[in-house]
Amino acid sequence: MKFLVATLIVLISVIVPTCSLTTLFTYSDTMSKQLVYFLLPLSLLICFVVFHADVIRVFGPIFAKNAIFNFSCSDKIIALTIDDGPDPKTTEEILDILHRYDASATFFIIGERADDELLKNIVAAGHELGNHTFKDEASTKPKAESIIKSIDDTHQLLSRHQEIKWFRPGKGRYNARVLSIIEGYGYKLALGDVFPYDHIIKSSPILSWYIGWSVRSGSIIVLHDSKEMGKQTVDTLNRVLPKLNKRGYRIVSLSEINKACANSHAKS
Repeated sequence: MKFLVATLIVLISVIVPTCSLTTLFTYSDTMSKQLVYFLLPLSLLICFVVFHADVIRVFGPIFAKNAIFNFSCSDKIIALTIDDGPDPKTTEEILDILHRYDASATFFIIGERADDELLKNIVAAGHELGNHTFKDEASTKPKAESIIKSIDDTHQLLSRHQEIKWFRPGKGRYNARVLSIIEGYGYKLALGDVFPYDHIIKSSPILSWYIGWSVRSGSIIVLHDSKEMGKQTVDTLNRVLPKLNKRGYRIVSLSEINKACANSHAKS
């Protein structure tokens, strides 16, 4: 299946530009050229959007072997992750929606935003905490001493509430130094295959459509909390969770899907 998807991606990536460029050099009239100039970037954008999650699932493990992008699972189960919180205004709303649709999630917490009361509420509601470093910045940016402190300070804050098993690097960026640090905590590094770019796309209907289109059994969805993105996530979850439930998917945390998929493989 992965080979077929990869082949389809490559074919579309080659055929669309080739046809467009052929048209460009075959027909010299201005209208044909203008049409190609419009259709070429549009077609490439559509291909990228439609097949983005498939590209990640196929090529992600090849170029980032230490990260988990999705799980291999026969059960209809999806992991939901929420980054960059908690937020005093939106986190509670997210918790209410998750409760309404019997869903659970892994909340990747930024240390400097950690609020003990909100963290208690997240854990009490049956969700999971993950380490997203202390500040909202790329994990490759700080010097060695700074990133060690960033990860450790956040670990200390979170581990008072729950055993922490998962790490997501700031801005999704990491290097060998970061991998070496998190190994000492026994963390698994989780990224995701369904990344709807909610920090760029400011439309809950589009985000919910993209999630519904892209998810597969074993997918990891990445959404964001905090301020306006948190409000958008509230609306997006309100739209997409009932649709996923109707399709028979269970929405769970990373630890839950990791265990469920391991069990399904053991049975088979």
